[in-house]
Amino acid sequence: MAAMSTVSACLIVRDEEDNIALCLEALAPWVDELCVLDTGSNDRSVAIAEEHGARVGHYVWCDDFSAARNACLDLAQSEWILVVDADELIDPESALCLRNLLLDEEAQAHLVWLDNLQSREPDGRLPAISSVAIPRLFRRRPEIRYSRAIHESIMDSLVALGAQDPAPCALRLVHSGYLPEVVRKRKKRERNLKILKSEYAKRPEDIFNAYKLQGTLISLDREDEAREVGRGAWKIANQLSAGRRGQLPFLPLLAAQQSQLELSVGKLSRARKVAEEGLQDAPGVSELLYARAEVARSAGHFERAREWYVAARTASPWTDLYRGDPATRGVKALVGISQCAALCGDLALARDALGEALELDAHNSPAQALEVRLLAVLGKESEAWQALEVLVSGKGGHGPVALVAAEMAWSRGENDIAQAFWQGALRIPEARAGASAWRAITALVGGELAGQGADFPAHELATAAAHIVLAVLSGESFACDPEFHRERLLEEVQAWLAELTADPERRALQAFVEAAPAFEGTWPGISGLLAPSQGQ
Repeated sequence: MAAMSTVSACLIVRDEEDNIALCLEALAPWVDELCVLDTGSNDRSVAIAEEHGARVGHYVWCDDFSAARNACLDLAQSEWILVVDADELIDPESALCLRNLLLDEEAQAHLVWLDNLQSREPDGRLPAISSVAIPRLFRRRPEIRYSRAIHESIMDSLVALGAQDPAPCALRLVHSGYLPEVVRKRKKRERNLKILKSEYAKRPEDIFNAYKLQGTLISLDREDEAREVGRGAWKIANQLSAGRRGQLPFLPLLAAQQSQLELSVGKLSRARKVAEEGLQDAPGVSELLYARAEVARSAGHFERAREWYVAARTASPWTDLYRGDPATRGVKALVGISQCAALCGDLALARDALGEALELDAHNSPAQALEVRLLAVLGKESEAWQALEVLVSGKGGHGPVALVAAEMAWSRGENDIAQAFWQGALRIPEARAGASAWRAITALVGGELAGQGADFPAHELATAAAHIVLAVLSGESFACDPEFHRERLLEEVQAWLAELTADPERRALQAFVEAAPAFEGTWPGISGLLAPSQGQ
């Protein structure tokens, strides 16, 4: 009988005393040796590794994960290597398959499932938000080495070897390193950004690095930089053949990110184009279907948007190696369906979709804010205010919550409270444009007819309509993105004009009535939006 193959667990660590003991204890029953490469810890990481019987090496960190990974591989003596991070735990049930995987004489590597965790539930549970299969289990061979300074992988060396594509196996690792509290404490984004920007400066044509750089910039609220990086990367991607694009499984996610970034600054036509270009190569990707839905909803094409949201909701995982973001297929799509149904007057569907969304995630801020809005629309004012009070007490700093709280306060004449919420929303990227539009309009109500510029993007009907109101009052032209539904955009202008009636002297309304006829050529029907009684 042939001797059983052996496996070494290989970890690179730095200041991991909070995680490494649990990680090594979980690994010990399943592997033949533990190899830990320390890259400059100032805590007890090395001592803990030694206490657990690990072979420990030391390495001077040089902002290159591949270099460190490869140095760690040199510590191993087994026939196979399992690469694990200190903030990962091997799933014990799936680990039962490990020894059988080592018996595969043909395979050079196996794809291991990495379950990434993003946030803690109120009861302390850690829900997996995404699963991706990556080559973490492979033979110990000098030809198999990591490449890329960050988001490192052995795939390039497997290709050079002519090895068959590794297949997903049942083995799973649970990763907690991107929980928000961990990311903040360890400043991982800042560390990653430094390396990614250095690599981008060397190789701006590297689409994968650009995609990862864009995501890191987004997480740091540096969206302007992320947008420019994405534009360059998407231009390069579009110059590739369809076959080559199909070999880059991250491209649909790049397109989805870029579409959302274009939408956030009011480039709706560009956002739609990027999403549709991505869908040509990957028609079933839920993130892209959702991005397309967001453009349609923002532009006022609610019926079409609902169809895209439904498509995102029912999309299957688009690849065996990446299962996608469950929230996109779940609560986010359902909230979109509910919003569109409400805007089309189908309140029964709006309630049903929202109810399903809250069943999936009872603590989802957009869903909770939408619930308040629906209760108000249904005339359940008392219930709406009760729900809002509970929501504000725990989530007053969340964008959707701050906006609905401000609008509800404004509707009840509590203007100082409304302004306070809008002021707070200005510090929240996703709420900034909406808060700015409301503040500009309410300033008109207060008699500030001059100096109300539109320093916010026209990224949806409400903000585009606010641009139009301010343009008419200032006598300036405003070129609206052609993606907008013109009739619904004018309806939104009319809704803003109704807000101006809060000024008993009707100064802004009167100024609008006098100025609007000059804009009939650009906006047919705009001078008739006010009833005579409103304009008096």
